[in-house]
Amino acid sequence: MVIKSIRNDEDHNKALLEVQRLWGEREGTAAGDRLELLITLTDAYERVHFPVDLPDLIYAIHSRLKQQGLEQPGNDPSPS
Repeated sequence: MVIKSIRNDEDHNKALLEVQRLWGEREGTAAGDRLELLITLTDAYERVHFPVDLPDLIYAIHSRLKQQGLEQPGNDPSPS
């Protein structure tokens, strides 16, 4: 089993294709182990190269309240 570091977008795309091919393999098998390693590597690469910022907490709470119909009229804390 040859697995190498993901250093660029090309490596990342190849790893994602391999993850897709291996998806659903059983744990404890060679293919399942390969899948687990590739997922770990792609996750690490994506955390560095495609970070996701957390939403403003107050905005997130107000958005959830609005989704549930619990928002007070005229109280929109949309980020500026």
